[in-house]
Amino acid sequence: MRDRDHDGGVIVHIRGRVTAAEHVYAHDRVDRLRRLVPGKPFHGTVSIVAEGAPGAVVSASGEVHIDGQVARAEANGSGIRTAIDLLDERLRDSIERLGIGTQKEKQR
Repeated sequence: MRDRDHDGGVIVHIRGRVTAAEHVYAHDRVDRLRRLVPGKPFHGTVSIVAEGAPGAVVSASGEVHIDGQVARAEANGSGIRTAIDLLDERLRDSIERLGIGTQKEKQR
């Protein structure tokens, strides 16, 4: 599995044993974040570290630059999907605190 992939304006780093479905899941979550800010410059980095035994703590962090503002978040989860979901939630909260994003996507 590739450990680095580009999703539009966001580079996604994934280190460790990750299934193809989990890889796609991470990219889907990044794409959902992008839909919060349609038409605005959006780029950044998301890193996911899934090393150790299955079910071990997974670390995830992200930083996205949106129209000159920066949203950052970190999360740890008991598995990769949990870590990705927590990171997604925290990045959404950060974007909301910045006062940018569409109401339609915020309600999801």
